[in-house]
Amino acid sequence: MASRNYLFLFLFSLLMTISGLAAMPPLDRDEPRFVQATKQMAETGDYVDIRFQERSRYQKPIGIY
Repeated sequence: MASRNYLFLFLFSLLMTISGLAAMPPLDRDEPRFVQATKQMAETGDYVDIRFQERSRYQKPIGIY
């Protein structure tokens, strides 16, 4: 019974977190660039050559994307 309650709590928390992330716009001035670079990485399938529009984005650590 207790494990079922924990599972429900975990799933509820996960749902609330995911829905909150989808509704929150980028806040920092660099975040839209990170989002666009990540989108371009997913679209092109190139996860090594990070670009924002046509410019290289090598100055940021890979963990941000």
